[in-house]
Amino acid sequence: MSGVSGVSDEAAEQRDLGAQLMASEARLRNIVERSPDAFVIVDGQGTVQFVNAAAVRMFGVSESDLIGQPFGFPVIGGEITEIDIVHAHGEALIAEMRVLDTEWDGKTAHVAVLRDITERNRAELALRASELRLNFAMAVAGLGYWDVDLHTGGVVHNDMLFSILGYLPGEIAPCSCLELIHPDDVRRVELAQKAHWSGQTSAFSIEMRMRTKTGTWRWVHARGEVLERDRHGKPLRFVGIAEDISARKETEERIRHASQHDPLTRLPNRELLYDFSGRVLASAMRGSRQCAFLFVDLDRFKPINDTYGHDVGDAVLKEVATRLRGCVRSEDIVGRLGGDEFLVVLAHVGSEADAAGVARHILRSLTLPYPLDGLVLALSPSIGISMFPLDGNTVEDLIRNADTAMYHAKDGGRSRFQFFKAAFNERMAQSLTIESRLRSGLEHRDFALFYQPILDTATMAVVGAEALLRWPDTPWGPDLFIPVAEAAGFMSSLGEWVVQEACRQQRDWRGKGVTEFPLSVNVSPSQFRNPGFVRHVANAIRQAGIHPGNLCIELTESTLIRDVDEAVAIIRALKDMGIKIALDDFGTGYSSLSYLSRLPIDVLKLDQSFVRSITHNQSSMVIAESVIVLGNSLALEVIAEGIESREDLDFLRSHQCRHGQGFYFCRPVTAPEFETWCQTRSPDPGPTRSGPRGA
Repeated sequence: MSGVSGVSDEAAEQRDLGAQLMASEARLRNIVERSPDAFVIVDGQGTVQFVNAAAVRMFGVSESDLIGQPFGFPVIGGEITEIDIVHAHGEALIAEMRVLDTEWDGKTAHVAVLRDITERNRAELALRASELRLNFAMAVAGLGYWDVDLHTGGVVHNDMLFSILGYLPGEIAPCSCLELIHPDDVRRVELAQKAHWSGQTSAFSIEMRMRTKTGTWRWVHARGEVLERDRHGKPLRFVGIAEDISARKETEERIRHASQHDPLTRLPNRELLYDFSGRVLASAMRGSRQCAFLFVDLDRFKPINDTYGHDVGDAVLKEVATRLRGCVRSEDIVGRLGGDEFLVVLAHVGSEADAAGVARHILRSLTLPYPLDGLVLALSPSIGISMFPLDGNTVEDLIRNADTAMYHAKDGGRSRFQFFKAAFNERMAQSLTIESRLRSGLEHRDFALFYQPILDTATMAVVGAEALLRWPDTPWGPDLFIPVAEAAGFMSSLGEWVVQEACRQQRDWRGKGVTEFPLSVNVSPSQFRNPGFVRHVANAIRQAGIHPGNLCIELTESTLIRDVDEAVAIIRALKDMGIKIALDDFGTGYSSLSYLSRLPIDVLKLDQSFVRSITHNQSSMVIAESVIVLGNSLALEVIAEGIESREDLDFLRSHQCRHGQGFYFCRPVTAPEFETWCQTRSPDPGPTRSGPRGA
């Protein structure tokens, strides 16, 4: 009986194993049937023995139509290949096929696992096409790019990265990039890169000089960004683009040079004079040396202009500039302050006697006859002299004191020089008088706004107006009382009133049916930096109930360059309200191009000093053209100031300067006069001659 029992137990175990095997096969078949991948079992003769549901879907035919048919694709165990499949409905598919060796009915067979990669393949092709288009676009745009794996040191780049420097593909290794940077720029590049890699800046951006294949230097603007970092913040991947900006730099340099030099005489202008003079003063302070400032003004120059015309007057000024340069040493400075006023800075003098010797030399030279176009003209200079450190420790003080001494030279009979004396206090007295009157003027609101229209140069339609501060019933123009108000701390309050009055006038005009347009107001440095400035402007707009877009804030470069980051923040706060921002007197300062790209402005105002001479002065023409092109290329509105003739207007029209203002259209007038002008003006007016010039 024990034998029978053993056989029974063995049979039970076999039944259990069989049941487990069947259950395992069922599970396996269920997994295979549910798999999104197609499973095809092929015997040794290449005949299909099994397919799952995914295979039926992939081929588009029934299971019975597949089984027993040749598979049609070579199957080799362990291989991974891509095959092309045509669905029964005609659709072309691409499948990735993995082949595994197996057994079927006790014989060698193969399992082909097929995954539909059609969409993946299309995406890869689209990506490659996109990369090709990107490479083509970057080549057309002249942009080189790089993609650096900072962990492995691997670099991916296009050919343009080095062809902008004249190298052919493969002629130079990417790792040699740093060796091509100008020695004077290497430190800046390293600091900028370090700042970005450490997370201090959101992007890497640097302009630098790089050596070309021929050994020359070209300007390159590189911009990049770290795209990947590890969990500790260490950069892993750095990508960017590089652009040849040499042409732009050359243009900027020409504009910068032109903006720093008087277009007529080619001498340094006021901005550059102050810069150079500051350096001379700093050197004199370090060396405990004396230097002298000579303020040269031409006597009776205006009658020459009035009698013989501006062409002759300009020729005289150019000759004066030439003679002045011949009277000083190479280390000294000669510049034109404006009009018939020149400044000579003697970098090193032993005593007042040395300065007097140069002044006598200038007197002798400038009093010689001026033979011009058949004329022989005569004029003489009056010269005021201030000494450092005796008469001041700043450029401003020394120029002001030399100017004061010059007026005393004129009062003493002209054609002479005069050293500054502390007793020369007339201008100071005038400033004190203005300051005292300013207090009562603010209390009694003695000030007024005059308005000058801004016109479309093509259609002559009024597109805006500038509100200009005036002080009626006093002998002082804005060029006198505004600097005093600024220095005395009144300008913030006075400027606040200007904004309120301009907004109120906008509301008044709207009530009268006057066409709405932006009204521009000038904002002084102290007003702009006042912590409550943005709030005051917002209150004025709200109280008047006008649209913020009908107010334009005009700022000068000197207002903005003191703290550019702060200026940008204030401007953005104003623009967030919808207010327009204009950069006034553009082209007269040395900082224009350096900061322009950082300032979110809407309008460039071309300074009247260039506009007034564009038809007869080549340098002014070049500057005006460059500013207009620059503004238009940056999608900024360009407004030309100081249009005084039809010739000026025609020039600006032909060079795509769309807006302008000046005496040719209308002088600054009161609000009622402005309304009358708008109602009665002719489509293309002649010049109006009344009113103060330079408004």
